[in-house]
Amino acid sequence: NSKASNLYEVCYSSVWIRREPHVEAAQVSKRIKGQQLNIEEFDESGEWGRVVFKTSEGMDEGWMLLTHPELGALLRPVEDAESV
Repeated sequence: NSKASNLYEVCYSSVWIRREPHVEAAQVSKRIKGQQLNIEEFDESGEWGRVVFKTSEGMDEGWMLLTHPELGALLRPVEDAESV
C-alpha cells in the first residue's frame, strides 16, 4: 500500500484543536472520541498534527496533540480497511 493515509481517529474522550502546536495555544475547536479527521502535516517534533476543519464562517485550521505525556494516545491512525 503505497498511499500513506493520514486519517486519524480521536481515541480520547475529547481533544482540543489549538491555534498553534503548543499546549498553551488558544483553543479554537474540539473533537470527541470516535470522530475522524485528516492530518495535513506534522510539526517538527512529530507530536502535533495540523488539521483543517469547517466552521460556521468557513474553513479554519489548527493543531492537535497526538499523544499526551500523561494521558497517552489522543489520536490514532485509522487503518485502511478497504485495501484488503
